[in-house]
Amino acid sequence: MKRLPAAIAAAVWTIAAAHAPAETEFPSAPMGETVEETAVEVRPGIIYTKRVTDDPLRIYVVKLDLTEPRISFRPALGQDTVIGTETVRSMADRHGALLAINGDYWTHGGVPLNLMVMDGEIAVAPKSRTAFGITWDGTPVIGQWTDEWSWQAKVEAPNGERLWIRLLNSDVNEDWLTLYSWRYGRPSRGDEVSPVTEAVLNMEHRVLDIRTDEPGVEIPPGGYVLTGRDSAGEWLRENLTVGDHVRLDLRSTRPWQELRHAIGAGPRILKDGEYFQDPIAPHPEGEEFTIPWKEGHYLNRYPRSGLGVSRDGTKVILATVDGRQADWSVGLYQREMAELLAEFGAWDGMDLDSGGSATLVIEGETVNRPSDHANPDGTGGVERSVANALLVFYEEE
Repeated sequence: MKRLPAAIAAAVWTIAAAHAPAETEFPSAPMGETVEETAVEVRPGIIYTKRVTDDPLRIYVVKLDLTEPRISFRPALGQDTVIGTETVRSMADRHGALLAINGDYWTHGGVPLNLMVMDGEIAVAPKSRTAFGITWDGTPVIGQWTDEWSWQAKVEAPNGERLWIRLLNSDVNEDWLTLYSWRYGRPSRGDEVSPVTEAVLNMEHRVLDIRTDEPGVEIPPGGYVLTGRDSAGEWLRENLTVGDHVRLDLRSTRPWQELRHAIGAGPRILKDGEYFQDPIAPHPEGEEFTIPWKEGHYLNRYPRSGLGVSRDGTKVILATVDGRQADWSVGLYQREMAELLAEFGAWDGMDLDSGGSATLVIEGETVNRPSDHANPDGTGGVERSVANALLVFYEEE
């Protein structure tokens, strides 16, 4: 699902928070009787189950056994850039993945809204939302990597002055300092967000140029651009000069550096084997989503995608359920997605982007029926271009 720009979303969030109900009854509708089910071994350690119920529901689940060493994960960006979209099937095909599932929510141009790490390089900063990660020893984990609205990253000038870096490869609002990396995939924001000052850094974090209210600049390979608006731009002008070496302290509450790969979404829906309900309340009482978005996503039947991890960390479960197609599949409430993940062995679980984004691809085929433009009988749907996806690879002998 697309999200509102940050400034608008913040205003909606403030208004809605004042009127949000103290307690909400979360709907639930247990799944009906199974009328058809098939299970196929796609590869050793990879079981694909397709189920049809009389609700009707069409359910697609992949269970991955990570004791099989030939299985691996990697997230992918649409068009291989932070600002870009692409269908899940196209990303899987380009990268030669055996299967893939859609990932995070996103904003303008396809910028993911939560943590993304690729081969140890951070592409999007964490928000106070749930994410899925693979540690350097191959362990799958579900958690949050910051307790605050965003990470705690800072830039330090040679004179010792420091300033908070609000986000990475995302919005830059008034008085914000945002960091853009080469993965952003387009020139820096430049005078499109005037008044603005930008400091261009090479891969050694040395200042190559300082620009004020000029057009955006190409980001050097492996380098960065620090973009500061208003007071943050003034800080850049007062504390940095060309040739300076700056320190980027890219920290988060829980170190993202423990992850080889990560892809965000959320919220958490399964904890210690039980359904976990994120409250319809503002952060920090709940995960950092707007209240109107929570009310829509938490309280309605949707096409959904979800991900779970077993208690011992040896299994990962990927699930997609069709919805918004009354004669084909009506979709799930959040609780039922959690229970589905638990049924297949998950101990912890989370939502992925859902609605028309919900897509599962196996061996080059989109096995579910995405809901965008779909007819009630499940025909006519089209695959949505999304910001990122989680890819699964199998090393053939």
